[in-house]
Amino acid sequence: MFKLRTAAILLAGALALALAGCSATEFNRQLEDAMGSMARTKVTRIGSPARDCWLVKLNISKAYAVVVPKRILRLGEEFPQVSVVSQFSGSGVDYAVLQAVRANGAVENFLLQALSSTQVELYRLDSSSRLPFTVGYSNGQYVLMQDTDGGKVAYWLVGPSSVRGPSITTRSQLAGGKSARKSSGKSKKSPKSGSSGAQTKPENVDLPMADLPNIQQDTSVRLEVDTPPESASQAPAVKSEPVVVEQPRVTAPASQGAASAPAASGGAAQPYTIVVD
Repeated sequence: MFKLRTAAILLAGALALALAGCSATEFNRQLEDAMGSMARTKVTRIGSPARDCWLVKLNISKAYAVVVPKRILRLGEEFPQVSVVSQFSGSGVDYAVLQAVRANGAVENFLLQALSSTQVELYRLDSSSRLPFTVGYSNGQYVLMQDTDGGKVAYWLVGPSSVRGPSITTRSQLAGGKSARKSSGKSKKSPKSGSSGAQTKPENVDLPMADLPNIQQDTSVRLEVDTPPESASQAPAVKSEPVVVEQPRVTAPASQGAASAPAASGGAAQPYTIVVD
């Protein structure tokens, strides 16, 4: 019964969309929304299990999205491949580096921040490298680092609703600062990563002083309301019952002559009933 009802809903939606002349993208999204979890494949959990944040693949459009309860962030059909290449957590925020690959093989890296079960933000990192990311800690802030060609390291300072960078330094500078700190016997305790983040604590690193530019939240994608399709499929069926426009009064049987009296005589209009199929 459920499958028949779902098929009827999808067919009705397809016909409505075809009549409306919507684009293929809109049609795919409407169809995926109607099918709900049946049209999505979970790829990677992001953050703690309690947050219920997932990177998913949309099976019809072949695009990727990040979903949290009742919200969806579509990453765009221009990226046929998306993966989570790094995760870490701190101060109640879950962070994930998403590596998105275009059809021509070009890479674009994003930083996702899951601030709550209803607030997700996405930032473009201005990085097109497939080299790995690591996480450090410096002066009370997380440092996201990525190796680049020539022994250089790109880094970003990361906090809740804040991403600054990138800037470039050398691996030797980072190693030198770490060695100097060990020799002096002084180090700052770094916070523990969350259950969804890196498996080890981020190391303290020394960074050159730099005025890093702020990266604005990516506005090309937006967090949309994700209506659970199950709520529509489980809604009670509407019964086809008559809708009474005017309730007739119960009186003694009228004579045949009175019943046939014309409306112009000033008598009350005859009540009628409309039946909605």
